[in-house]
Amino acid sequence: DLADTRYNRICAKGVTHVGRIYSSRRVLYPMRRIGERGEGPFERITLDEAYDEIATKWSGYMSEFGNASIAVQYGSGNYAICSGVGLGGAINHFMNGFGFSYIPNNVDAAHGYMATKIATFGLYGSQNEAADFVNSDTIICWGANPSISQPQIMHFILEAKSAGSKYIVIDTMFNANAGKADKFIAVYPSTDGALAFGILKIIFDNDWINEDFVRNHTTAPYLINQTTGRLARMSDFGVEPTTAEDGTVTDPVAVFDEDAQAIVAIDAATKPALSVPATVSGVAVKTQLDNLKVIAAAYTPERVTDLTGVSAADLQYLADEYHNTAKINTLMMFGDNHYLNGHYNYWPIYAVSWM
Repeated sequence: DLADTRYNRICAKGVTHVGRIYSSRRVLYPMRRIGERGEGPFERITLDEAYDEIATKWSGYMSEFGNASIAVQYGSGNYAICSGVGLGGAINHFMNGFGFSYIPNNVDAAHGYMATKIATFGLYGSQNEAADFVNSDTIICWGANPSISQPQIMHFILEAKSAGSKYIVIDTMFNANAGKADKFIAVYPSTDGALAFGILKIIFDNDWINEDFVRNHTTAPYLINQTTGRLARMSDFGVEPTTAEDGTVTDPVAVFDEDAQAIVAIDAATKPALSVPATVSGVAVKTQLDNLKVIAAAYTPERVTDLTGVSAADLQYLADEYHNTAKINTLMMFGDNHYLNGHYNYWPIYAVSWM
């Protein structure tokens, strides 16, 4: 039993690990192919023989073609402590130590990556636990299918529904998860970002922004240098970066502080402005929030319907839900990662959630 017995659940994928570990077909010893590739037969060898053969071949490749000729490839499917892969894993240290190449994959990172662009912190470990779902007035499931991918937490959603929470599902297809929803909204594949921008436009048009939260908990007040297209730093306003004894150079992000009526470093601001004039202290700037407003302005209800298939009525319904619901929970997972530039789907969804 877990300390909190409400989590005494396991998904079907987890159950299969027992069969995989104890399968009679599992490879238990080093095996060397005999014959041509694809023929099938292998022979058992010792670990020392395997190590020697690998080291000999690698040394030959490195001598003839260079260390970078050996490439390491892995994905999210084998992230685990014992496998040594993942951030800070042993395989990374091994690969870097020898100067091997790395073949990157999409490891469903767009989700967490875009959270850092909105709130400057990592996603995992910062969200509420699943047992807190019951305290939501509305749960909007967006880009996730917990009935299949997370059955160990689906019961928390159903318990929240029984306690009075509204459950809204936004998905490309009607599935088992959508079947449990109070309202299902179908969206064309890969267009979730456009739907979110449409919601943002309604929020901005009605001035429904939670200014206190946006000001203090998101990157909305950060200034963008219009000339460089990058976040404005204090050096853009004539403040020289500082260099620590260890060589670390610090050039803080700049904001306009309403209390000081001046450009200051973000960590020195008491009330960073959410909107600024086109030119401040001789530099053409705009806040991240103003930038977001410009982008969202193009997503009229008509355009959103054309791009996403979501009706203007449902678009308004979602905007009203986000604005009027006291405790709204957006449950997102990796569904919107599976498209080129998937992080641009997550950016406006996060922005909607935190307005």
